[in-house]
Amino acid sequence: MNASQRLDPRKGGRDLTVRELLERAGFDISVEDFSDQVDLVARYGSHGAVVLVEPTSEFDPFTRAALLRAGADFSPIPAHRADPVDVTRALFVALLADSDTPEVVAARLARDISRVRQRVRERTLWALAADTGVRLPRVQFDDDGSEIAGMGAVLRALPGDLHPVSVFRWLTTPVADLTAPDEDDVPLSPRDWLRSGGGPDRAIAIARDLLVA
Repeated sequence: MNASQRLDPRKGGRDLTVRELLERAGFDISVEDFSDQVDLVARYGSHGAVVLVEPTSEFDPFTRAALLRAGADFSPIPAHRADPVDVTRALFVALLADSDTPEVVAARLARDISRVRQRVRERTLWALAADTGVRLPRVQFDDDGSEIAGMGAVLRALPGDLHPVSVFRWLTTPVADLTAPDEDDVPLSPRDWLRSGGGPDRAIAIARDLLVA
C-alpha cells in the first residue's frame, strides 16, 4: 500500500488518500506504520480478536448507540460510497499502529510492567488484544506520553464490550455536555475535557449513559 491509494470516497469527485484519512480520523502516525499494520492484520486477522462483518448486524446496542452519538449513519449506502466496514477496519488498523506495547508504556510512566498489566485487567488502562500482542492506544495518554488525570476512571466507566473504534471515537468526539471554560460553550471531547483540567465525574456520567442507551 502507498500514500496514493484511495480508501474513502467523499463528495466532490475526490477520494481521500491514506494520509488524509489518518489525519481526518485524528491519528498521528505515518503511512508506513499504517501499511505495516495492514500487512499484519491481513496475515493474522482471521485468527485475531476482532472480526468485522456488516455493522448493522455486528454492533451490539451499546456500540451502535456510541457510533450514532459520533455521527455514524446506518442508512443504506449508495453504490458510489465506500463500505463503512472497510472504513472501520482501516481505522482499527490505524488504532493498532498508533499504540504501544505494555513495556513501552511502563517505561514511559516509570511503572513496573506488572502494574501496567494489572491496570489493563482493571480497565484503567485501555488495551487491544491481537495475535501480535497487547497494544495500548496512545489516545488515552497526553501528547507527551504522560497519563491524563482522570482518564483511568473514565475508561473503566465505559462498557467493556465497546468496539475499539467506538471507544476511540467516543474519547475524541466533542460532547455538548462538556464545554470549555470561558469559551462560549465550545464543546470538548472527553479526552480534551480531561486534558483541560475538567474533573472526570462529568465524563464518567456520560460514559455510563452508554450502558442504558
